[in-house]
Amino acid sequence: MKTNNEIHNWANSEKCQLMSHKIRNVVDHVKEHFSQDLKLAVVGLRFGYHPDYLCRKFKKEMGIPFHEFILKVRVQKAICLLMESEKGIKEISFEVGFSRPEVFSRAFRRMAGCSPREFRNHYPVLGKGWLGKGSLTDLLGPYPSISHFTSMLDPNIAENINVKK
Repeated sequence: MKTNNEIHNWANSEKCQLMSHKIRNVVDHVKEHFSQDLKLAVVGLRFGYHPDYLCRKFKKEMGIPFHEFILKVRVQKAICLLMESEKGIKEISFEVGFSRPEVFSRAFRRMAGCSPREFRNHYPVLGKGWLGKGSLTDLLGPYPSISHFTSMLDPNIAENINVKK
């Protein structure tokens, strides 16, 4: 499995520029509809691909399997919600597209290295008043693992919450 930095570097690479139009549309669709039930068969049908072919083509062009990409997008959105809102973890899990909070917690732990509750307890809720008032690193101080979380964020998401990379 590729690291987040490898994925980010790949996203800016020439290979990404050569991504097929259909796969780019699939990626955009997932980012826009991440909170919905995104089944490979349904997305494949929507974009004219057999599920098996889409699975292979997506992994070949993106470097990660389709389901991993969905999980990555959902966990990124959850990190933002955990930092920017006081919503409960269960509510956030449903909002980002998980059908069960336990599945959300396992996926979050696997990708972020801690549970959503540990993340919330360690990093304060930033709230809307924080936006635009310095970087996340400035606000939270020199926690050793803060770069782990900020490196998980899509560059567009990080930019929107003013995270220094």
